[in-house]
Amino acid sequence: AGLGEGFDPKRHSPGTEVKGVSYLGLAVKEEEGRWIVECVVDL
Repeated sequence: AGLGEGFDPKRHSPGTEVKGVSYLGLAVKEEEGRWIVECVVDL
């Protein structure tokens, strides 16, 4: 799960699909009991 809300086609218009995730800039860390993931996506 992540922060934010799920996609609702009644409220959101679809955008560009993610083609893949790159290891470039990948960071996974735990802060104050929460996991944070940062990554670069290819569109």
